[in-house]
Amino acid sequence: MKKIALFLTLISLSLFAVKSVSAEYGSYQPSTFTYSIVVDKLVGRPVLNSDGTINYVDNIPSTDRYFNQSEDVLFQVKVKNTSNTSLSGVILKDFVPSYVDPIDGIGTYDANSRTITANIGDFAAGEEKLYYFKMRTNLGSNISSTCVSNKVQVSNDKANDDDMAQFCLAQSAAVVTPYITTSPVQGVMTKVEKVPSAGPEYAVLITAFASISGLVGLKLRKAK
Repeated sequence: MKKIALFLTLISLSLFAVKSVSAEYGSYQPSTFTYSIVVDKLVGRPVLNSDGTINYVDNIPSTDRYFNQSEDVLFQVKVKNTSNTSLSGVILKDFVPSYVDPIDGIGTYDANSRTITANIGDFAAGEEKLYYFKMRTNLGSNISSTCVSNKVQVSNDKANDDDMAQFCLAQSAAVVTPYITTSPVQGVMTKVEKVPSAGPEYAVLITAFASISGLVGLKLRKAK
């Protein structure tokens, strides 16, 4: 009878400790996470601003201008985590079109698949980063002019997105002012928002249960 009374007493203490922990931290409410990422591929066109800046646009149609043979084409890629939680291990892939060769930018270029691959790491909720690429036109002698699309894709195990920019090339187009910059600089613009905590109450509850369960077992063995 004494063993039963001791056991019931220890169980009551266990329930009291758990109730106290719950009262301190509040009841656990699981968060609902959404996973999404957005990529925007832009192509640069020369501008005559005195500060030498470049306008990056979604597309440069043939009615606007052609890029000459062996002319550099600059690209900007915006990647933003539009989730309400962080995304890890994001991979960027740039599918290089025919008639241009990459000469500057992040990642590793596979000439066989004509694909640039870069691990751009982790993104906090709401974080945006910018990446730049430089490519050079390389038309075959039998191609007088053509328009191509450059596609980019970003993904991890939770989210993915893709986008493309179109531009046109020619063996000998109208003379235009070249880019005022010598090489794109790899810049990162970040906007970090606090990621919701997973909640410490689980760890406290587990510790309380483990301690009290061990005490119950020890007391019962001694009471035998």
